[in-house]
Amino acid sequence: MAIAAFNGAHNLVISGDRDAIQTICTTLEAQGVKTKPLQVSHAFHSPLMQPMLAEFRQIASEITYHAPQIKLVSNLTGQFITNEIATADYWCRHILSPVQFAASLLTLQEQDYRVFVEIGSKPVLLGMGRQCLPDDRCQWLPSLRPGQTDWQQMLSSLADLYRQGVAIDWHGFDRDSDRRRLMLPTIRFSGSRSGSIGSSAIAR
Repeated sequence: MAIAAFNGAHNLVISGDRDAIQTICTTLEAQGVKTKPLQVSHAFHSPLMQPMLAEFRQIASEITYHAPQIKLVSNLTGQFITNEIATADYWCRHILSPVQFAASLLTLQEQDYRVFVEIGSKPVLLGMGRQCLPDDRCQWLPSLRPGQTDWQQMLSSLADLYRQGVAIDWHGFDRDSDRRRLMLPTIRFSGSRSGSIGSSAIAR
């Protein structure tokens, strides 16, 4: 039995034998602590992963790694990491060690990061992130969201990033799209619920 992830002050993940997990969850529920089973194939981040480690290390050693080209916080240490992540040993440690999600977010907060984008098909980490950093200045954006078309959600989050002052590579954004230059009216634009799209006035 092991703690598999520190996701926040009130959010821990435990991993290990299925029956032992069920016993612990039953005890916690009786004490008023909410639990939720996770749908996983293995007891990740626990000693039960030890039997596959030798084969994993052999395969991981055959991979060509490269050091990160951007700043990267490791969920293994909760701190910024560089060349260490580009080794088979790092990933072997990751299999057995708990995920330091909360510590990683605190490291980013200390560096004054305030805009967070979750890259994935479901924004499952955004809620945990808000609990770790209950700061109204933080912006939490999904890349994709169930119930929204992919393009609609990505455009919405892109617009929020732009409003937050993030520099957008607009040429790269629509590189694969056909462009047409359009002439716009020289009058000032104004929007209203009645559908008006423009107005002009002369003051003397």
